[in-house]
Amino acid sequence: MQKVNENFVIIQASKVDAGLRLDKWLIKHFPNLNNGFAQKIIRKALVKVDGKKVDFNYRLIENQQIKVPITLIEAIDSNKDIKQDLINLNLGVYKKTIESIKANLLYKDDDFLVINKPYNLAVQGGSNITFNLTHVLPFLQFESNEVPVLVHRIDKDTSGLLVLARNVISARYMFEKFKNKEVNKQYLCLVDGILPIKVGTIDAPLLKTGESPNQKMVIDNAGKQAITNYKVLNENNGISLVEVSPVTGRTHQIRVHMANFLQAPILGDFKYGYKKNANMKVSRLYLHAKHINFTSFNNKIIDVNCHVEQSFQELLTFLQL
Repeated sequence: MQKVNENFVIIQASKVDAGLRLDKWLIKHFPNLNNGFAQKIIRKALVKVDGKKVDFNYRLIENQQIKVPITLIEAIDSNKDIKQDLINLNLGVYKKTIESIKANLLYKDDDFLVINKPYNLAVQGGSNITFNLTHVLPFLQFESNEVPVLVHRIDKDTSGLLVLARNVISARYMFEKFKNKEVNKQYLCLVDGILPIKVGTIDAPLLKTGESPNQKMVIDNAGKQAITNYKVLNENNGISLVEVSPVTGRTHQIRVHMANFLQAPILGDFKYGYKKNANMKVSRLYLHAKHINFTSFNNKIIDVNCHVEQSFQELLTFLQL
């Protein structure tokens, strides 16, 4: 058994293991698992063979290297609740993500926290999501007696600023702030295209269509009002860097307004029409919540800015934007 890092170990398949299905191999070596849970963690690529994701019915070959989360080695207390076990496992696997969020706290007072949510972290649970920001909240309690409360959301694929309320009273206060459109937010995005109008306002209602997981938002007069202000900051090689200020907060509002109203989808937004470019490596959705401003209790102004992540900055540099 070889320890790779604080999260994983590598176990070599023995002669006896040859021909055994991977899920059965897991249950054989870790009796605390049941079949459903074993298959789930294989599908989530938390268990890999020779560094690759494989199906749960993959049959092992002697001397292959199986990468296994240390949480399994340490044993999970109970398998009665598969969902909770998967959460416990992910808290171990995502320990670095939790610590990174704690270490990069951007604002903190008695009532509010402002964090920099990383790209590819869902705010809440959903289909095929086993680890999300709600699992991080207890680690952001600090000296408070209460666990922070989510008062708004940004997409899993969007990085940047997120406000958390540190108590119930503060949460109610912020819900009203958002309801009354008294929170100012600015985003940065890279879009595919050169916009003829450099500064403008989009007023185009959005309607939810389809069923999960293929559900999408479309511009439709039967939908709810959605307003977005935008300003082009720079442009080069057919790509524009745009600052966006949503007035309303509809699902996927910025993404749909860029793609369907301005005909300039955000880079990496394959859901809303972005097409791959062989000359440019697109590794994520290039949408980032960079600035938030609101008035707190006793007229205290909370104003927070947040730099883009390294992956975003690297593409800005490549595009000379």
